[in-house]
Amino acid sequence: MITELIEWLCKWQTLLGAAIGGIIGLLSALIVAHSARRREEISAAMILVGNLVKVVAAFQTLLEKSEGEGVPANEHHRWISEKLAKFRPSLSPMFESSVARIMPVSGKLASHLELFSTIYSDVELILERIADDYKSFRRTGKAPRPKEEMDADAERAKIGFDTAVQHAICAEHLLSTLILSKTPIFNRIRMFLWKNQKERSCNDLLRTGTPNKAL
Repeated sequence: MITELIEWLCKWQTLLGAAIGGIIGLLSALIVAHSARRREEISAAMILVGNLVKVVAAFQTLLEKSEGEGVPANEHHRWISEKLAKFRPSLSPMFESSVARIMPVSGKLASHLELFSTIYSDVELILERIADDYKSFRRTGKAPRPKEEMDADAERAKIGFDTAVQHAICAEHLLSTLILSKTPIFNRIRMFLWKNQKERSCNDLLRTGTPNKAL
């Protein structure tokens, strides 16, 4: 009887040890995978934040400069679009791949990044057309297109860039809060329970699709 008990204990000890070893191995693999994914997310977030801040800073500089030069309100869209056509900031070649790496982190972050990328690409096409108009005007002394069409493009470029900048502001905030912060889990819980003014304004931006003055 004692011998059987000892054999039973030995058998279950071996099985229990193997099970515990397997669990520890699995946990170790998960920790390593999470750590690797976290490093990739941080690297991608840093690339994205650098690009987004560059775009936001460029637009804010133009707005301050337009106020300093006293650009009339009815000329503001033309002035902004002309400057952007000449000196718009370019995005890093790694921007799109970094967006793809960040997408699973947050649905709202993914939406802001995707909308920023789409709108910014559309605005770049308009700005290229505007740049061609100015080149043609300097070369020939004549407007290459009807004034109404050029004005419409200038207005679309200004509003589009403004909207892209607001999505950039929201995306940069979420990247800093959910990825680059030292307390991303705490921040995620806080955002679930209570959103600050910027986060509420960003939600409004996603809901309405139009520039939000609060941002």
